[in-house]
Parts: sequence; C-alpha cells; structure tokens
Amino acid sequence: GQTVQQQAAQTVQGATLPTAQPANQARQVTTLPMREEASSGLYTTSIDTDPSAHTPEENARIQEYTRSTDSKIVSFINRVLGLKNRNFRNKVNLEFAPVSDRAASDILSMTGVDASGFTHELTGRAVDHIIERHGPEGEADTSMRDFNDIARIGYVLEHYDYLEPIRNSDGSPKTTQSYRMADNSQAPMVKFVKKIDGTYYAVEAVTDSKAHRLGVISAYMNDQKNGSDGQVF
Repeated sequence: GQTVQQQAAQTVQGATLPTAQPANQARQVTTLPMREEASSGLYTTSIDTDPSAHTPEENARIQEYTRSTDSKIVSFINRVLGLKNRNFRNKVNLEFAPVSDRAASDILSMTGVDASGFTHELTGRAVDHIIERHGPEGEADTSMRDFNDIARIGYVLEHYDYLEPIRNSDGSPKTTQSYRMADNSQAPMVKFVKKIDGTYYAVEAVTDSKAHRLGVISAYMNDQKNGSDGQVF
C-alpha cells in the first residue's frame, strides 16, 4: 500500500493534483453517468442525437462529437468534484491538448500573442465556473448538465468553425482576472465556436506568460444554429 506521502504526490492522467479530501466529505453533484452506451458505442450527451431529427451530414458531425470524449478530462472533473475546499480545487490544473497551428495563427492575428507550441489548460476554477453557470442546476442554463460534454471541449478547440475575440460594449478587448499577461495586466479572451446540434462555445484566456498555456474560462451550448450566444460566459 502507498504511504500518505506517496498518495499526496500521485499524478492522475497527466494532471498533478493534491490528495483528495475523504470520500465522505466529497461534494455531491447530480449528473448523468459518465459511461459508454453499449448499444451504440457513443458516450452520453445532453444534445439531441435522434438520427431522424438531423440530416446525414449533421448526424456524422454529432457522432464525431460524441465520440470525442477525453477520458483525461472526465477523470479531472471527477477529481475536482471530490475536493471539498474551494481554494484547494482552484489550484489543480490539467494541460489536455496542444494548441493547433490554425488556432495559433487565428489568435496571433486577433490578439498579437503567438500561441505556437502552447497547450490548452483546464483548471479546477474553470470546472467550478462551468458547472455553476451551465451544469445540472446552472445559473445561466443547464447545457453542460452531462459532464461528458465538458470533456469534449478539446474537439471544439481543434475543429472550431470560427474563432472570435470577446469585446466589451465599447469595442475594447474583454479581459479576465483569472489569467495575467507578462506585464501583469489581465488577459484578453477569445471564443471558439462550433455547430454541433445547436452551437458549442469554448471561451479561453490568451496570455503571453512564460507558462505557454491558453486557459479555459467557460464552455456552454445553446440551440442557436447561427452561433449567436449573447456573450453568455
């Protein structure tokens, strides 16, 4: 058996995390099961997967999306939800995918930041935000009530239809205090947009810090086919 020290240093599928709180202290969250459906080989999702309701092209895209669940992110979400102390949860992170050349080029043209060689990062803070805003009892909606949809964010970041900067009403870049630039100013945000059934939005902070990471801020979906979301984060 492992010692307490060994357990505290354990690495979970690429993410170095502190030891979880005792199981009886874990936060209880209602969600659909994270399992693969034996009949179809597809993971569960909150979107409409009825083939009769979609065109063959839409069905192919939906199938590709539902099969893109990242098991590393599933494990990370479960781990975050097992941590009772919020400050403790905020500190854990998972670097889950490289930034594509296409995304790096788009981000450079929009923000001036060269994200070549960067990775996408998901933090416990972002998981909390997504669940509180868009989870089973979300303040804004319940589009991420099935956490497998959160674990498909990598698909959207890789196969987005388009990428756009997020701006304030006066046209200036909208920034986040969750990430800082090298000069310690707040980092600007961009939005990856992908039509699945409705539209999936992945919001990330773009920073030029030496960590070389783009940080997930939020993820959510709506029924709009045209990509309009009214800037819901």
